[in-house]
Amino acid sequence: MMNKLRSYLKQPYPIDTRGNWRIALLTGIFISLFMAGFEPFGLSRVQIDHKKLIFAGYGAVTLIILFLVIVALPLTFRSYFNEKHWNIGKHIIYFLFIFFTIGLANLIYSGLIFHFSPLNFKRFIFFEIFTLIVGSIPVSFIILWKYNKFLKQNLQSANELSSHLDKDKSSMRSQSPLLFEFSSHNDKNRIRIHSDHLLFIESDGNYCNIYHVEGEKVKKSVLRTTLKGIENTLPEASGLYKTHRAYIINPDKVEKIKGNAQGYRLAFHNLNKEAAVSRQYIAEFRKRMQKQESF
Repeated sequence: MMNKLRSYLKQPYPIDTRGNWRIALLTGIFISLFMAGFEPFGLSRVQIDHKKLIFAGYGAVTLIILFLVIVALPLTFRSYFNEKHWNIGKHIIYFLFIFFTIGLANLIYSGLIFHFSPLNFKRFIFFEIFTLIVGSIPVSFIILWKYNKFLKQNLQSANELSSHLDKDKSSMRSQSPLLFEFSSHNDKNRIRIHSDHLLFIESDGNYCNIYHVEGEKVKKSVLRTTLKGIENTLPEASGLYKTHRAYIINPDKVEKIKGNAQGYRLAFHNLNKEAAVSRQYIAEFRKRMQKQESF
């Protein structure tokens, strides 16, 4: 049971800040309507002027906190919010932190409205539970809907592409293999690899890992350079292209395409490690692979 739970929590989960402002806005509106309309947690007994407007203020507080935490924070700390290492477990912890900050903000807001000190442990616990109960409704729906949508979509399209992969990659190019020469940023180290031996290139901090075939084995060569630097040196006829901000792949060497909620995973012969195709590159990847199949 615990192993299954750990396995589930380690499943890749998509993280994309481009639409998060909409999530913040819609959640804030939901909370405002819910609080003003239903007046839960005994608020219906409260007699104050303009109470509908004041209760709707909880939605405004939620909107502000969400904007800071799910829009501004990921943009500020991009290295932490890296989809390459993001999974369901991290996403749950992230949302627990969001609930915590919203609960704290609501406690302070309530203190200002009802004129009490927010420095009270029982009140703090109450507001954290209160926030979890109310906020978990829209957030849980959004998380599950988003995960299942991308998972179903990517699984189906990955299976379609994978089923049409030509197993005989040697017939896919008419031109002679190219010789690539990759150099470090200071030109001290150079690596020469034939195009028909190269599998993919992976960005790893200030280094790039180059996976290529030597004899019957796959070798990893490490070079101190950036993926952008390598990309800029590739000839147009190389056939290599970027599928993720951390990967450049040789499509001729892809053996299988797998789908997950983040995009695709690409498997190569005799290699346990997989390359990734992120959502922003899926359309271009499909276009290139389908064009390649027609050769």
